[in-house]
Amino acid sequence: MNYNRYALYLEHLLSTSRILGFFLCSTSSIIDKDRDEERVSLLTNPDLLKELDSLVSLLEEICKRPDFLHIHGNELVDGVMGLVGEDYLSIINQVLFRVKEVNQRMSGLCFDESVDFVCVLKRLEDCKEKLFAVCTRKKDFIESLWVLISETKDGLMMKIKSKSCNFFNLFMPFLCQ
Repeated sequence: MNYNRYALYLEHLLSTSRILGFFLCSTSSIIDKDRDEERVSLLTNPDLLKELDSLVSLLEEICKRPDFLHIHGNELVDGVMGLVGEDYLSIINQVLFRVKEVNQRMSGLCFDESVDFVCVLKRLEDCKEKLFAVCTRKKDFIESLWVLISETKDGLMMKIKSKSCNFFNLFMPFLCQ
């Protein structure tokens, strides 16, 4: 395993933790679930986007891990990958809080915010297959998260399409003259 890859992961983990305002790891982020959900509900839309984007970047870094077929038998590497797997569950919990919040705010998001959230959720969906290999625990929970992500992204896409259609329907007569 390339240990520089794990160093990059740790760098992303620390950066994301700084953005979230607490250390994101397997033991610390699960303890105060109710407080975390309340804190997320109080975020402004730009801050919510920033935190979700940072969490997605961290998950993208996890996806860059080496192929498991080449690392079995190395206790250090197996230990590191176990830690990453535990962190993954914490990250997924934090992503869940934020995607739920985006879903609740969907009707109040402006066009630009909707587009930004769709881009982040699309990046997250692009990681789905690789992330399934990281951790085999809590499959039902993780699958329900992916359903919520897809529903939220699709809802935002419908909102974007309706707003862009309204824009074009409103201004098209003037543009065509």
